Amino acid sequence: MLVTYEHSFFNSDHSLQRVVSFDSRAKSASCNVYRGGKLDQEQQSDLSIPSDTYAGAAQIISIQSQLRGGMHNIRFHSFNCASNPTIIPARAVLENDLSRWSMYPADLTKVKIEADFRWLDTFVSPFLPKMYAWFDSGDNWKFAGGLIDRYYKGPRILMVRVRSRT
Repeated sequence: MLVTYEHSFFNSDHSLQRVVSFDSRAKSASCNVYRGGKLDQEQQSDLSIPSDTYAGAAQIISIQSQLRGGMHNIRFHSFNCASNPTIIPARAVLENDLSRWSMYPADLTKVKIEADFRWLDTFVSPFLPKMYAWFDSGDNWKFAGGLIDRYYKGPRILMVRVRSRT
């Protein structure tokens, strides 16, 4: 269980852009936006945070752990700043076939991490950050990389694991 989470985002000039956090014990979450280094928008919510709630890179760690345990129908909750601090039901959807990813020298399993609103997915999904992860199933499901929107309409981040040369 992820008990607390806090992530600070910065602009290219190193000024604070946003700070997002949640505390499952206090049942509180915040999504704060800064402009010119000063708090511009403060959004706080009292939330019931399920024990399977993850945020940021912790989502990848949880998915990897479940893949290593043989699970392929992965459902969890994701903390996001989608207009307000919110907990979104999510799922990790594995592509059926191994694929090549130009960023990593092995056959990989591509996983799309998406909202799980059932029949509402068509209406809600366009407004949520996109997340993809690649795992090396031939090497104990090691995380090879990801393509992640930092937040809704935010910049897209590419992460690539570099294999050791030894």
